[in-house]
Amino acid sequence: MEHILTGPYNKPTNNSRRPPRGAYHFGDFAIQKIETKDIADFLSQWVKTGKVTMANLIRAFLRDLFREAIAEGLIKTNPVEAT
Repeated sequence: MEHILTGPYNKPTNNSRRPPRGAYHFGDFAIQKIETKDIADFLSQWVKTGKVTMANLIRAFLRDLFREAIAEGLIKTNPVEAT
């Protein structure tokens, strides 16, 4: 698992109720290089457009994803926990 969550989508839309497939986009950041600020910046674009529920759903997904990365030994701490 060299890269995390790449896809064609990098901004929230006004017409989606759940994240579209491939919605989580952090470019080519390796999972070990993603920091809490990166997660907070990503989630804030949803909050700024009034999609707080969506931001919470994405945060929950990312929290689980990073927990799995910890279990796999890829990272030591979960950058989502502090957001």
